[in-house]
Amino acid sequence: MKLPRDLSGAEVGNKQHNVTVPRHRDVRVGTLDGIVADVAEFLGLSKDEVRETLFE
Repeated sequence: MKLPRDLSGAEVGNKQHNVTVPRHRDVRVGTLDGIVADVAEFLGLSKDEVRETLFE
């Protein structure tokens, strides 16, 4: 398969998403909710769908 030659750096870079997760002993509820919201937005899912996948 040939690689496409007409992609911009922004298009190539959009395939990865980094989320900062603090390594605290206890992560606060608001911080965790923000992380879940960020992941949900990136994946195009609801926060409930992300919570079910991660915590159930």
